[in-house]
Amino acid sequence: VASIEPFFAINDTDWGGDSGLRQSRIFLGVDKRLSDRFSLEAGYMNQYFWRDGAEDRSNHLASISLKFAD
Repeated sequence: VASIEPFFAINDTDWGGDSGLRQSRIFLGVDKRLSDRFSLEAGYMNQYFWRDGAEDRSNHLASISLKFAD
């Protein structure tokens, strides 16, 4: 499983926030079917923030999801 989610601010603000790319999430993982109704997804996510007036930030996350299909 792989995904990329870019987040854009569409407006500048009066207090100094700029428009443009503000955050990006990149996920890499595996999806394992446990039964006809359940699957388990586990992987790594990097969440990157572009910040105005401060150092950019990068979060490293472990992600585990149990999915249920009705």
